[in-house]
Amino acid sequence: MSKKKDFSDILNFQKETISNDLQQESISVKGKAPHVIDTISSSRPIIRNIEIDKIIPSSSQPRKTFKEDSLKELANSIKEKGLLQEIAVKRIDEGIFELIWGERRWRACKMLNWKTIPCRIYDSSDDSEELSLIENIQRDDLLPEEFSVCVKNIILKKGYTQEDMATIIGKSQGTISKCISIANFVQSPGVLDEIIKLRKEESNINFEILFLASSRGTAEQGLEFLRDILKNKIPTKIARKLDRKVRADVVSTLRKLKSFRSRLDFSFLEAAQKEDPEGKIKKEIDLTIDALKQSMEKLINIKNSLI
Repeated sequence: MSKKKDFSDILNFQKETISNDLQQESISVKGKAPHVIDTISSSRPIIRNIEIDKIIPSSSQPRKTFKEDSLKELANSIKEKGLLQEIAVKRIDEGIFELIWGERRWRACKMLNWKTIPCRIYDSSDDSEELSLIENIQRDDLLPEEFSVCVKNIILKKGYTQEDMATIIGKSQGTISKCISIANFVQSPGVLDEIIKLRKEESNINFEILFLASSRGTAEQGLEFLRDILKNKIPTKIARKLDRKVRADVVSTLRKLKSFRSRLDFSFLEAAQKEDPEGKIKKEIDLTIDALKQSMEKLINIKNSLI
């Protein structure tokens, strides 16, 4: 029996992150840039002030969109209440740091023209990408496509099973499986750009709707399904029922097609090939061929109309 993997370090990191989010930490002074804090502990990263202009965003940031209104609200909150949690960075060069998490806070503080910002500095050898992905997954404001790509990235990078991933982020294995399906869908060429366009018109693209779209077969079929659902404002519950009905109809149609194909047997004509003195069988075969040609045209048209 294989030994169960130990995720205690990651789970402890999650608890610490959530705790920091919920508690007011004495890091800043209301309406002013925070004081310098230098904390060195054997069990914790260094926490100190870093110049904002010395920090660059991470290329592995799962969040791809930052709403201007939301950033302004966050900036106002920080101005009134102070920064409740430091951001996290890693040193990538002399005097240059890369964000691990906290990009929205970093952007908001830049809006406030802060010169420095409190940072939790991780060693460059730490697995900062995984920490960033895990931290972002714990937040509720990630879009479902961002969340799903996060999950897939961690699984691929760390070699986790879906069961491992479910344990780490506290989700069911079924949810992880859906995440993989969504991630594969949105990473198909052109799909993410189209979803971004659709979000500008309709914000109700939730996790379940994306999963239903991802299971349509091809990326284009998934996008067509998504457009139809949004255009007709079909609720998620109804969309799920429609999806089940479509799947049942497909199964039924496949069964009928296979049955029809199995009956296309003309072996009975072989015995009559030399017994048609008046040419009646030949004439009937010609009529059958014409009928089959017409049926083929209809079949091809139906095939081309399928989405």
